[in-house]
Amino acid sequence: MFREKRLFSIIAILSFSLTGCGLLGMGGGGSDKEVSEVEEPEEPATVTVTPPSSGSSDGTVSKRQFWEVKKDITVLRTELARIKSDINAYSKTPKTVRTTEPGYGFLETVEITHKVTLSNGTEVLGKITRETLDNIVLITQIGTLTIDRRQIRDIAPAEMPRAECQIVGDIGNLETRVYADRRIYTGYVKNIGERRADFVVVKIKLARDDTRIIAVDSAYVDGNNFRYKTGVISDTSIKPNGSAAFSITVYLPPNADVSYYTSEVHWKEYD
Repeated sequence: MFREKRLFSIIAILSFSLTGCGLLGMGGGGSDKEVSEVEEPEEPATVTVTPPSSGSSDGTVSKRQFWEVKKDITVLRTELARIKSDINAYSKTPKTVRTTEPGYGFLETVEITHKVTLSNGTEVLGKITRETLDNIVLITQIGTLTIDRRQIRDIAPAEMPRAECQIVGDIGNLETRVYADRRIYTGYVKNIGERRADFVVVKIKLARDDTRIIAVDSAYVDGNNFRYKTGVISDTSIKPNGSAAFSITVYLPPNADVSYYTSEVHWKEYD
């Protein structure tokens, strides 16, 4: 009997020990550290992008600063590309301008009224705009000059040679090709003056019996090549005693009744 009671006591102690171990495994016991790790999960990691070229003393940069830096770099690259494009365009630009149009924006007409002879024999042509006891101001084709009176030998009115252009032959003898919607006139212009004529243009006007103008058109002559001081090159000049051909196409309105035509010749004079 005593042995059975002792065996029962041992079995009870073993059962109690096993039950305690099971409670520990289920979280019913253990240290504070183990319970904290189960009940409070860690926060997700945050990644901050920090450019190496800019930032605060602690090495962090906000997202707003990062995008501003990226935008500035994009703008700088765009500006650099534009500057490169401008440089390439400038390097390919011809140093002279060739034109068969008037080109008056490149040239400047100066009224020649005086001829100033300097003490070394040089003659300067232009227009005097101002005079003092010490000097004169003269506008010339190359700009405005202020000349000391001690360097002037003589001032006289300028007697400039002039160009004089006219159509060769009678206007009625121009070669004319007649079409239903246009007229084509061809001929020659001659410079009978003593100076070169520049940008010579011929204008043709078509009119009715009552002198009402029906149509007008013009064309530059196929003249001599000439390079001006500004670098402009033109092929619409006529030298003294020279001539140049022209061809003008005048388009007509529907049902136009052309009775006659007139012509005009215009030109400029440059040094």
